[in-house]
Amino acid sequence: MVFRLGARLALSVDRAARLGHLATGATYVVVGAVALVASFDSRPRAMGSQGALHYVFSAGPGRAVLLAIAVGFAADFVWQIVRAVTNADEAPAGVRGVADRAGWTISGCVHLGLAVSAVKLAFDLPQRTAEHRAQLATAAVMSHPLGQLGLIIAGSVTILVGLQMLYRAGIGDVDRWLDLRSLHRIARAAILALGRFGLASRGIVFCAGGTILVIAAIERRPWRAHALGGTLRAIGDTSLGPGLLAVVALGFVAFGFIEILSVSYRRIHVQ
Repeated sequence: MVFRLGARLALSVDRAARLGHLATGATYVVVGAVALVASFDSRPRAMGSQGALHYVFSAGPGRAVLLAIAVGFAADFVWQIVRAVTNADEAPAGVRGVADRAGWTISGCVHLGLAVSAVKLAFDLPQRTAEHRAQLATAAVMSHPLGQLGLIIAGSVTILVGLQMLYRAGIGDVDRWLDLRSLHRIARAAILALGRFGLASRGIVFCAGGTILVIAAIERRPWRAHALGGTLRAIGDTSLGPGLLAVVALGFVAFGFIEILSVSYRRIHVQ
């Protein structure tokens, strides 16, 4: 069932969605750029969203950028919730549709958390790092009788999501809501290639993060759990080392570029 909104509200949601894509894209570019530098220079470390935004925008005019990103993420929260409740993107019936709408809701909540974090960064308000929060959450879940099993399941689901991203990258299923028909075929092919690269990079990170969580749960060592920054650093510490981290970092930049393109070329179905 697809709910319909009034024209003015639909226009507001449309703008919120595009602001969300802009904030998401800019953040992925920043995270990827910092990780790329870290793959060649040991002084800066690969970081997650919170750390990378602080590293790049913590002083001077950067604070205004942080507030703008916070607005974009808050707008995306609104869009993702409306998207899930109204089924604006017409998720199919059945298990897949439920999973899609649950994923949109989770994405919105994560982005709301990033909006709050960006505001705190802009005003120098104290907050725990993403790594610390991930470890505290893992320890809290592990303290329950079925917590270890729950973490193993959560890690396994994360791995499956990563494998799905890798599969989509392989078949070229980049973003079914992008409408690139107005572009030249060479431009469309280039964007598709960037999108596949970005999806594959995110798939690698999801698989790595899920594996790290499963191992931390099996060993009952919550301090080994990682957020995005720790996962990127773990990738850089593998036998493939800085080279793999550089590839993943470039993929994040590519995905950020696709998100920024979505500001102009995404179909928004809210009515």
